[in-house]
Amino acid sequence: MKSNRKGKGSIFGAFFELAGFAQKLTALTISRWGMESLCAIGRYNDQPMVTLWNTMYQFRNIEYMGQKPILNLLIEIETNGSQPEFLLWSGQQNSNPLYEATSSLVLHNWFMLVLLLAVFAVVAVVALEFIDRDKR
Repeated sequence: MKSNRKGKGSIFGAFFELAGFAQKLTALTISRWGMESLCAIGRYNDQPMVTLWNTMYQFRNIEYMGQKPILNLLIEIETNGSQPEFLLWSGQQNSNPLYEATSSLVLHNWFMLVLLLAVFAVVAVVALEFIDRDKR
């Protein structure tokens, strides 16, 4: 699955693809910048992923032409002791350039979070001033 800024964003973009106006709106969400920053700090791209392994394990007993190829593959991987390498490989296939563990990316995300904080604070103060001026 290809991951890039064009199709991902915000908390919902972490779960499914966003496009068009919805994707552009993610720049105004705290969750987008926070998630990207946390994934970069946590080195998401360097982590093993068990999703593929667990899915293969669930389908291990499926027969194809009288054989169970997925079960055979799982047994071979476990017998060779290469499960950790398989999990790392699986994680690398799901890497996302937005989660690169670089200080420039983290600083950019933090800058966006501070900028959003400032903008939302100004909007809140202005809104409260309008409420104070209402003399009903």
